Formats: sequence, C-alpha cells, structure tokens
Amino acid sequence: MNPDPTLARTLRDIGADLAACSGRRGTLTFLSYLFHPGFAVLLSYRLARLFFAWRLVPLARFMTFASRFLTGCDIHYRAEIAGGVTFPHGRGVVIGEGVRIAHRCSIFHSVTLGSSELKPGYPVLAEGVNVYPYSVISGPVEIGEYSRVGPTVHLTESVPSHTRVRAPKPQILRSSE
Repeated sequence: MNPDPTLARTLRDIGADLAACSGRRGTLTFLSYLFHPGFAVLLSYRLARLFFAWRLVPLARFMTFASRFLTGCDIHYRAEIAGGVTFPHGRGVVIGEGVRIAHRCSIFHSVTLGSSELKPGYPVLAEGVNVYPYSVISGPVEIGEYSRVGPTVHLTESVPSHTRVRAPKPQILRSSE
C-alpha cells in the first residue's frame, strides 16, 4: 500500500522546515527547535493544509483558528508555502489565501502578505526571499529570488531578483516650542 502523496509531501516539508531552522547542528539543537515558535507556526499550517487536501475543510479552518490563538499568526490553509521556509520569531504574521512562498524564504514577525483592494491578487515570493519585520506586501506582486524586503516597507509593485528594498529615510521634525 502506497502512502498518500499529500501526507508524504507534508512530512517531507516538515523535514525541510526542521533542517532549515535547526541547521542539523546536533540532536540538542534539533530537539530545542521542536519548541521554537516558528516551528509551531509551520507545523500547524502544514496540518491545516493536509486537512484541506483531504477535503476536511472544517478541520483545516479549526487548525487555522487554533494556530492563530496559540502562535499569534494567521496563515490561510490555501496559501502555498514550500518546505524550508522559516519564521524566525513566529508572531504577528498574516498570510492570505493566494500567497505562494518558495523554498529558503524567511518571514520575520509582524509581516503581512495579502491582497489589495486596489489590485486584486496575491504576492509570490521566489526562492531565498527575506521579508523583515513590519513589512506589508499586497496585491499581485512578485518578489524575485534572493531579494530582501527591509523593515517597515509597504510594497505594491514587483521586485527583480537580487534586489534590496528599503523604506524611505525617516523625516525628523522638530517641534517649535
């Protein structure tokens, strides 16, 4: 009897998540990563995605709800997240239903990836993209491989590969007393 390919793919993705974040530096590091918030985020997403693939949508929705409560992250079960993606701090991340994230991406805390009212569609992150804290990527945006989206960036247009995007320099205003 062959195992379900969806279950096999889920287990392979979980293995890739563990390898990406623990770096295979030894048993103790591996065990400590099991309690890392980023792994909890990915594990709950992978289980919700598995329930969705098995057409158990109420269980997928419940898993998403439970994950939101336990991890502080809201990742839709229809989003496509490849194995080996990391969530280094695993808090406050929101990922919409049509988002696609490739291998070796890092999504830091308080990042939002989703649709826009002005441009319907969802972001696509190519391999090796890092999205730093408090960034928002909205609409049908493609981020090229190995690009970096700096903190506090609101991105609504596509970015070529190997690009760094940063927020404008803050303007310092002195109050007149």
